[in-house]
Amino acid sequence: MIFRPKLPCRLWDTWLFPWKGEFHLFYLETTGDQVWDRGGHVVSRDMLHWEERPHVKTRGLAGTWNDSPTFTGMTVEHEGRFYLFAGANPGGVEVVGIYVSDDLDHWREYDGNPVMRPQAPHYRVAPTPGVSNQEVDFRDPCVFRDPVDGMFHAVLCARAGEPGVEGTGAAFAHYRSPDLFRWEAMLPLAVVGDRFYHAEVPDVFCMNGTHYIIFSTMSFPLRIDTPSREAATGSFYLMGGRDFREPYRLPADPLLVGSGGYAGYRLGAYVLRTIPWKDGRLAYHIVNANPPVWGMPKMVCQQADGTLGLGYLPLMEGLETRTVVGSAGDVRLDGAVANFGAWRRDRNGLTGRAGAGAARLTVARGVPDCHISVRITGGTAERAGVCFKIDDREMALLYLDYTRNELYVGAGKLNAPWGLELFPAQDRARRPLKRDVSCNLRVFVRDQHVEAYLDDRWVFTYVLGGDAKADGVGLLVHRGESRFDELRVAAIESLS
Repeated sequence: MIFRPKLPCRLWDTWLFPWKGEFHLFYLETTGDQVWDRGGHVVSRDMLHWEERPHVKTRGLAGTWNDSPTFTGMTVEHEGRFYLFAGANPGGVEVVGIYVSDDLDHWREYDGNPVMRPQAPHYRVAPTPGVSNQEVDFRDPCVFRDPVDGMFHAVLCARAGEPGVEGTGAAFAHYRSPDLFRWEAMLPLAVVGDRFYHAEVPDVFCMNGTHYIIFSTMSFPLRIDTPSREAATGSFYLMGGRDFREPYRLPADPLLVGSGGYAGYRLGAYVLRTIPWKDGRLAYHIVNANPPVWGMPKMVCQQADGTLGLGYLPLMEGLETRTVVGSAGDVRLDGAVANFGAWRRDRNGLTGRAGAGAARLTVARGVPDCHISVRITGGTAERAGVCFKIDDREMALLYLDYTRNELYVGAGKLNAPWGLELFPAQDRARRPLKRDVSCNLRVFVRDQHVEAYLDDRWVFTYVLGGDAKADGVGLLVHRGESRFDELRVAAIESLS
């Protein structure tokens, strides 16, 4: 919901390269009916507004090593020169090549491409027909220089060993090089084929003495249930040691960003990667929509036990154009607003009450792109939250469900005079909720895209779907009474 190229171009996987106060966003670009036939390139100083740069020609002529669609890459700098790694799939076996630039705008293909390919005995080098997990996989390099040995290292999505009933062979290949051109195959950093079908777009980094590998995968054909979601698809992580070569382990809840449900076919937020940011680390990802977009950047948050989460980054507030609702005093309670149930206002907040059904209060109209923030105390209500895309009856819903200890996003409609009909959830996230403890719900709505945070920790990234766009903002209470404090709604710039 931050950037998308102008149609008919469409983006897919991205990699962000900070350089001299600017952010260079590279991405797989589809033009017309040619899938991922080049690398897109835009530049920004604030990560909110983007300027187009020349695309990177990454697809070669028929019969060359890169005559297939381009696979996800990475850009690194070495001794004043820039190197863009990208993959291809000649003859059904994935390989990686290099493109070189002196200015980040003009790129030339290295004559010795490809520079990396899967090598036996550590990695599968040929398809195995007749089995479901026959793919070779050797793509999406994460390239970095190790300060300990001074060598360049690459970690890739790969497969170790032959396919079998005991695992898929999904692995993180490890290669090293003295100069970015000559690469030696090493033992895998980790093999995760007992739980995951593949491990795409690995990202390796260190925070406070602990190394991590982030990777992306789907709950198909292997279902992935986590403490927070069922049939999860998205970006997960492993925890390692002080050296990136030490063994890795899977935490209890490994999902960082993504979604659940639909038997693992829901591909929403995907391909999370990171860059250093001030004193910490910034995470970014794509959002699968029609067309796909580059999503809201987030902060990587490290807990005392080393586990990770994603936190709110105030960067998006730079898109705000005006404050629509600054406090509860700006909200009208008279009959001019669409209203079910009963609402009252005091100096500091709003309280909604619904008996057997639901109470909805419209707080703003005519704000299709907005930032909503409100503190909710559950009280006696079964559910309390916000709604948008409001018409007379139907609405998109995002609420805290105190009966199930989860957050829900989906849609519903009010059936006069009291009923609330809930449609199937677009996503659910389990969270411990206490009725007597207030929490802050923060939501960004931009075009069809919605992002939600609970106490400034990421919860949802999803798309309204169809041609639907938000029309206004409301508050919702279902079966009981809840209180809403510190309400604020701000309009933000539309997504061009």
